[in-house]
Order: sequence, then structure tokens, then C-alpha cells
Amino acid sequence: MIFDVLFAVLFGWFEYRIPIKVKRRLCIFGFTLGAVLAGVGWMREQDRKNCTSCYTDMYSGFVEAMMILLGVMLMFLSIWVWPWFEEHNEK
Repeated sequence: MIFDVLFAVLFGWFEYRIPIKVKRRLCIFGFTLGAVLAGVGWMREQDRKNCTSCYTDMYSGFVEAMMILLGVMLMFLSIWVWPWFEEHNEK
């Protein structure tokens, strides 16, 4: 509960201090970075599956799965934080 309150206070404090243009650019950058990260993770996973002479162990594919997961989470977070209903009078 203390973390929820702390997050709400910090997010509310940062929300009004960051201009709308900067928020939008950060969201676009985060979405693009997430898409690239998920795409690279997917490509590495497909390449690893098609390799017949590659060494496979217990953690084979863990890095690729983490790249995909982090990329998708970053894309969802960027959409969630996007300033949808902000006023258009930017300073």
C-alpha cells in the first residue's frame, strides 16, 4: 500500500511538471524501442529454433523471451501513459 501511495504522489508530481510535447515524444520513443526490442527477440528466437548445430541448454531461449516480454511491456506502458485528454495549449 505504501508503494501505491508513493507511486501516486510521484506520478502526480511528475505529471504536471513535464510538458505535453515531451510526454508525447517520450511515449513515441518508448513504443518504438519496445517494438524494436520485441522484434529482435522474436527474430533471435526464430533463428535459434532453426539452428541445428547450436548448443542448447536449460536456459536456451530465456534471453529472447525476456526481450519479447520487456518489449511488449514497454509498448503497453507507452500507450497507457500517453496524454490522451491533455489540453492542446502547450507552453
